[in-house]
Amino acid sequence: MKCNTLINLLSEYNAQNIIAIKQLNPERVIFLSGRSELENDIYGNLKAIIKERGYQGKIIREVYTAGKLESISSIINRYKTNETVINLSGGGRLSKLLARQAGIKYDIQCVYIDLSEQSMLLLKNNGELEVIASDLPDITVSDIIDIAGGEVITQASDIYGKSIYLEYIDFLVNNYDMWSEVRVILKDKKRIRHNYNYPYNIMISLNRIKRETMILLFNFAKSLKQYRLATNYFSVENQLEIRFSNREAKNFICIVGNWLEVLTYKVVKEIRGIDDVKSGVRFLWDEDTPLVENELDVIASSQSILACISCKDTYQYDTAELNELEIYSRKIGGDLVKKVLVATLEPENRIVMDRAYEMGINIIIFDGNIEQFKKRLGEVI
Repeated sequence: MKCNTLINLLSEYNAQNIIAIKQLNPERVIFLSGRSELENDIYGNLKAIIKERGYQGKIIREVYTAGKLESISSIINRYKTNETVINLSGGGRLSKLLARQAGIKYDIQCVYIDLSEQSMLLLKNNGELEVIASDLPDITVSDIIDIAGGEVITQASDIYGKSIYLEYIDFLVNNYDMWSEVRVILKDKKRIRHNYNYPYNIMISLNRIKRETMILLFNFAKSLKQYRLATNYFSVENQLEIRFSNREAKNFICIVGNWLEVLTYKVVKEIRGIDDVKSGVRFLWDEDTPLVENELDVIASSQSILACISCKDTYQYDTAELNELEIYSRKIGGDLVKKVLVATLEPENRIVMDRAYEMGINIIIFDGNIEQFKKRLGEVI
């Protein structure tokens, strides 16, 4: 399809508008929008993103009067050519309808981006639909967050995506019974002591620990040294001292749930069809309030549809965690976003499972069965 002028409807979620620009590569892009302050901000942010991604054509905003056919119709008429295309993927229901009516009136081709089917549809004036493009351009996780008005501050993929951590995750999965007992001890603040003079070290009290558990602890410490996550370990005055190689290695083991985040990142990255995946993503929504940060444990994109994953190495999660996942996911991923909560145990309160189902959130329990875990994640994202 030849396209000289692409007319888009501005939305709060504009991934489909970006994809239409990439697919059709028009000489100019027109964004139709209302005149609210929110729409001003969305347009300014979106225009900057489009230019940053290398688009060389003109980008123009046209403001219409909400709900009035003649307002949208007159704007579209001004940009009517033989190669004008109206993209109906964005906007609200009424603005889509009005733009569609204008397209029929002026015999302008109208298209729609169907992300779920990865296709661009041509809406013919007789009501028929025709697939005119498939295998649409993908956009990355960072792109999707930027388009939604967020800003990625940091992400942990560059750290915990290193082979040293991914290999050790395989070791933990293969020795999950040992790891299940060890991490209970690591969560016990009364047993773990940090020495601020030696920030990479921890001391684990061995007081009242059964012999079998003690053997597991020392085997665990030995494995850390074998995988170069620790430089050494010692038994000192009824304590086990572990000297980690660096702060990253210490955080990987000692921060509750980090290992589960890395495992989930690793498994998602291996799923066929995943285009991009990041872990430990911290982002801002409003640059005027830089102290307000948000975080999602794992974010993946497949065919420009986002999957947002929260990881909980516990049974202590409830509707508050579900609501947080819902808000963040909807904000950056729109209506098609996939929402997943990965945990190591079922929630203490059964109502959490019921509420998650109502909210469209998939809860996946990792119990050490890696193949089942991969299968479940593959099914939902």
